[in-house]
Amino acid sequence: MRPPTTGSTNVAPVTTTTGWRRSRVADAVRSRLWPIPLALVAVSIGAAVVLPMLDAAVGARLPQTPLRGLFDAGPDAARAVLTTIATALITVTSLTFSLTVVTLQLASSQFSPRLLRTFTRDRVVQVSLGILLATFTYALLSLRVVASDEQAPQLTVTLALALALASVVTLTAFLAYVVRLIRVETMMREVSSETRRTIDRALGDAAHQRERGTPVPIPSAASGHRLPAHRSGFLELVAEDDLLALAAAQDAFLVLDRAPGDHVVEGTPVGTAWYRRRPPSKDDLTALVDGVRRAVHIDYERTAVQDVRFGLRTLVDVVCKAMSPGINDPTTAVHALGHCATLLVAAGRCDTGPRVVRDENDEPRLVLARPSFAELLDLVMSQSTHYGRDDPRVLGRLVELLREVAWCTDPARTAEAVGDQRARVSRAIDSGGFAELDAAALRAALARLDAARAGEWVPLRE
Repeated sequence: MRPPTTGSTNVAPVTTTTGWRRSRVADAVRSRLWPIPLALVAVSIGAAVVLPMLDAAVGARLPQTPLRGLFDAGPDAARAVLTTIATALITVTSLTFSLTVVTLQLASSQFSPRLLRTFTRDRVVQVSLGILLATFTYALLSLRVVASDEQAPQLTVTLALALALASVVTLTAFLAYVVRLIRVETMMREVSSETRRTIDRALGDAAHQRERGTPVPIPSAASGHRLPAHRSGFLELVAEDDLLALAAAQDAFLVLDRAPGDHVVEGTPVGTAWYRRRPPSKDDLTALVDGVRRAVHIDYERTAVQDVRFGLRTLVDVVCKAMSPGINDPTTAVHALGHCATLLVAAGRCDTGPRVVRDENDEPRLVLARPSFAELLDLVMSQSTHYGRDDPRVLGRLVELLREVAWCTDPARTAEAVGDQRARVSRAIDSGGFAELDAAALRAALARLDAARAGEWVPLRE
């Protein structure tokens, strides 16, 4: 018997505009390789300025302190140490960057170009590069304070030695970490975790949502005012609170027909607006277009801030690459489909499809486009079935994916989409020309899928 599933509701949990923008900024910072290294370099510059001043202030008393034994040599030795550290670190940093570039190229060519974000946003990679660059910068700048006729700056050189030792440890740890990071399982797990967080933020759990009530009728588009995109690119973020305030202030009803992740072209409509009780003036329309421009963020690449399809798209890329003739890795494709199944089950329990947003008087003000569950399922199934139709293991995993979705979600919400994809996979199996043993296994998998749709779970092994 099927386990109980959450009821179907239609309003996702409220996430404030400030929260979305904070997520957007955080994602932009995390997905770039340079902010943390640059911050550590800035800290090293500050240390290279402050420590020589401290050395000059306490230099006469330093031999009586416990720090006496850390570095006790003349200026020539100090200069030699700093020069050696700076020279060695620039070589090590070049090697590290080379390994990074090779890893990025490998991930891009063998798995998916969209997996580059997983690597560049990794904190261990960013901190490792930052420590190496900071050590080089500190040693180089510290050379300027070592004079041949004065006492060696002991605190300055001691810190340089400590940073050099830290860099050795960092390089060792970085090499071991990169080996783990470039494993496709690690990258798929990171993508799956990030996408699950996006689903929770953008869709929410249906058990914690309130009923939307009767469907909201959409007026004819011909009677509305088009809202053009202000630039070309991918729709990254929709600031719902700003649009709601804008619609309420102008007594308007807005419908956005482009969802996060869609590519738009400058000047094409992203939505339509209707004024309820008065014809708008030219100033009203100008303010409306400007408000939508500020609330609808368009950028040159897709991100996972609100785009629930982005992670699924990345995992499907891995499936397609794995099934390409040059790679032939059905095991990786099967594992990627397992992650897709987990995400589809999570999405199937949430509120997918267009979202109606009401004001404080329960008046509908916004309709925001969001992908339906059928669209998400088709995103995974269409290309995976096309490129995996010649491999019985991949087709069998696709059937199992549909069985897991059918069992773990409310049939009222997902049955039609599962039925359509079941027919697609069945046609691929019928036209595959498989050996009798493989064909029998696939027919048995379809029978288990049909049983799950009817509320009965048939074990894989009896």
